[in-house]
Amino acid sequence: MLLFLASTAQAAGSNDAAAHVDSTDRPVDLATYCRYFRTSPYCAPKLSGDDGGPRLYVIYFDPEDSAIRPGEEAMLRSALAAAKLETRAPIAITGHTDRLGNEEEAIDLSVRRAAAVSDWLIEEGIERERISLSGAGYSRPLLPARDGGKENLNRRAEIILDIF
Repeated sequence: MLLFLASTAQAAGSNDAAAHVDSTDRPVDLATYCRYFRTSPYCAPKLSGDDGGPRLYVIYFDPEDSAIRPGEEAMLRSALAAAKLETRAPIAITGHTDRLGNEEEAIDLSVRRAAAVSDWLIEEGIERERISLSGAGYSRPLLPARDGGKENLNRRAEIILDIF
């Protein structure tokens, strides 16, 4: 499983208007991810005797947009391939936003992001019954909010394929 983080300048919230993050920036495995985000629910210790575990795929979005960017297709295809291999595994998709706008708008945008990812998977042959959606708004940022700073990693949808 691979996770992706932005380059140092982007992760630091560069004010460059062209700065963005997508799944082609820098691959990071789950162990490295958990070193930086220890409180993430994906970093729980493995249970004794557990022969599988959740797989996490992160899709990034442009500010205030729920359209899937062309650069994210590789990560979506990885999630799709795993979902097709694990035909009984449930899929949970959670949308997230940065701190722009009010809480109600953030929840709405995060749900639309999760729905866009779900729609893509369904169009590619994944059964709708396997997918659950949620929107977290800006309640679970990967980067702390900064006044006026960009939060590239917070504009995302997380796909969790729960393999047991």
